[in-house]
Amino acid sequence: MRSAAQIRVRGEAGRPLTLSDFCGLFGAEPESFTGGQVKAITTKDGFRVSDLGQAETEGVMIDVLKKTNSPELTVAGDAGSNSRWERGWAENLAEFDPSGGFETLRPKYVRSRQPVRLYQKFVMPQNPDFEYEWYKIFLEYLARQYMGDAGTIYEFGCGSGFNVAFLSQLFRNKKKVWGTDWAQSSVKIIDRMAHGGYNVEGRMFNFFEPDESFRLDEGAVVLTVGALEQTGTRYLPFLNYLLEQPISLCINIEPIVEWYDQSKLVDYLAVLFHERRKYMSGFPETLEGLEKKGELSLVKQKRSYFGSLYIEGYSQNIWRPQR
Repeated sequence: MRSAAQIRVRGEAGRPLTLSDFCGLFGAEPESFTGGQVKAITTKDGFRVSDLGQAETEGVMIDVLKKTNSPELTVAGDAGSNSRWERGWAENLAEFDPSGGFETLRPKYVRSRQPVRLYQKFVMPQNPDFEYEWYKIFLEYLARQYMGDAGTIYEFGCGSGFNVAFLSQLFRNKKKVWGTDWAQSSVKIIDRMAHGGYNVEGRMFNFFEPDESFRLDEGAVVLTVGALEQTGTRYLPFLNYLLEQPISLCINIEPIVEWYDQSKLVDYLAVLFHERRKYMSGFPETLEGLEKKGELSLVKQKRSYFGSLYIEGYSQNIWRPQR
């Protein structure tokens, strides 16, 4: 993969993402953002991007294709994936000290100094941590918009524990935040948080074989971020599990292959990568079918139009169980 220094951009100053851009990308109104978020968005160079020239765009596309076709590229699912995630989250566990904050819990797959996807194009951010900073504003928006009335939040597939720590601190430990994962190293991260004073709890959980004895609190909010993608087409056991729980809302932030426009080359590359990794498919259609049956009601479905080098991982499917 070529480095940021190797990528030339058109117009070095670039252009900033405005509050209007964030509203469009999130599907939000301006009043949904706090003063602190607006300040972060409008800071001079915080969210500035530059277009790539034709040669640089083609170079990035070639790199994406090489990665997509690499025999070393792993696939989603439960065949051998668990050990891979155990190793990955163990790196975060080794670095995490609750007394020093939670920045070391940043997932390793959120990379710095590389192009990102924006409005079906590749662009080069001026801020090397553009995606990470964008994501923190996005997560806070989701929390304030949809989680404020819940006493308990459950993240399924919590991975490095970043979201659990972020939400616990955002709500000043006034809400109980659970982190569940099928990797023991992930649960150990949550346990370390709890011993460090966070109002959190960890538990092992497998999407493919949900533990029916694990009952969720009434009125709770459920969150998944880039986790259900690992289930391919085998997410129904988890959906059925949630439909039997007394939760108020479920927020699924995942890559949605059906929402790409395959007539656009940048989108088509994401489809190839998505299918090569065997990520989740058919999810929006499944939710819509369950809504027709009266089992849930859809609150929001929104393509992100923003993402990493390979996919858009931040699309929203938000729904409520119906009883």
